Amino acid sequence: EHFERPNQVLLTGATGFVGSMMLRDLLLYRKKLGIEGGVAVLCRAKKKMSAKERIAALLDHDMFEFLSSQEKTSLVHVVEGDVAKPNMGMSTTERNRVYQLPLSHVIHCAASVKFNQSLEGAAVTNITSSLQLQQLAKKLKAKFVYMSTAFVHGGNIGSRNEPLPENLFSLGKYDAEDIYQSMLGSQSLASSALNDLRFPNTYTISKCVCEHLLLRDKESDTIIVRPCIVGPACSSPWEGWAGDSPSTLVAGACL
Repeated sequence: EHFERPNQVLLTGATGFVGSMMLRDLLLYRKKLGIEGGVAVLCRAKKKMSAKERIAALLDHDMFEFLSSQEKTSLVHVVEGDVAKPNMGMSTTERNRVYQLPLSHVIHCAASVKFNQSLEGAAVTNITSSLQLQQLAKKLKAKFVYMSTAFVHGGNIGSRNEPLPENLFSLGKYDAEDIYQSMLGSQSLASSALNDLRFPNTYTISKCVCEHLLLRDKESDTIIVRPCIVGPACSSPWEGWAGDSPSTLVAGACL
């Protein structure tokens, strides 16, 4: 499809490990990807820094040295908000701005990868936020790309010869909506599902349940991506790059 203005992509989680690389590649290969209008970044204020200040600090990193100062301003459009809040924490002004963008895709990389987070916390940050963004993408007639995780198969373990299937993991006697509502409420049913299906933590079950709920919306053009544990780069932006984390292995699959 061709818009009067060049296509753009809306990205969440740009300040995270995977999200920052996603932002880099979207900008670096924007012409090939057909998004010459650049990237709108949904970002929250944090630690006395505004969303614009956080993204400006990110773009100062060497991994974005291929952009000129002018391109950093013209190709990266900061939208202040918080995906974990109602209406994604956007003001009416910001929301109206987003509605006017010629978006081709909404790419959702933001998530909480705290493995010991409460069931309610995991539901709000990893499920509610994703459902809100899917509805935004549908309203804008954009494809919705959900960054999930490879660890959505409960206690099942795949191998090179017998990999885990790409289809949704069966929840057995449980219903995804019931688990979600339980995570937000009494948590009794959700706790039983977590144990019965052998999920190791609240993060993985929240991602699995979210996949089920997203794909129930048949009117949305939704794509699910399942990265595994991610580590330092082998080549791009340079060999050994591992973000700002002091660890050489980043056990966050989608932030």
